[in-house]
Amino acid sequence: MKMERHVEAWVFQIPGGVDAGSVGMDWPGRIRAGWDAVKDIVGRVWFYVSMPSCEIVTF
Repeated sequence: MKMERHVEAWVFQIPGGVDAGSVGMDWPGRIRAGWDAVKDIVGRVWFYVSMPSCEIVTF
């Protein structure tokens, strides 16, 4: 998308992790990493997502 020209210079000076393009990850590794990320996100937000539905079903 060539968005580099829209990024401020100080952003490129921030030390970061591993460049995603430099890691030679195969498809099973990508799927495993994606599944781990989904489990992490769902594990953090499931309570907040489920609470509004619990309030609706009050007797």
